[in-house]
Amino acid sequence: MMTETLTYTELNTLLDNLGFVAKHKKDATIYRHGNGALLLVPDDAPSAIITPAQRLNVQDTLVRYGFLTPLQAETQLSRSHSASTAA
Repeated sequence: MMTETLTYTELNTLLDNLGFVAKHKKDATIYRHGNGALLLVPDDAPSAIITPAQRLNVQDTLVRYGFLTPLQAETQLSRSHSASTAA
């Protein structure tokens, strides 16, 4: 069973909770963290779902910089987790 990917709004909330600072540019949002982690995410409609490639990029960055373990990153980037934590 495959979990559904987060929307841009949900991704923004997750990154904000992890201490990233968002800087909005013309066509993208740059997320920076004090430890040097950097993510560039295209600005699409807030309710649009991030692409599989974007999800892999975010997941790889969160694991590489030690924010989350691979399993935690997989869980955090799923909509089923977001829905369960919102309740």
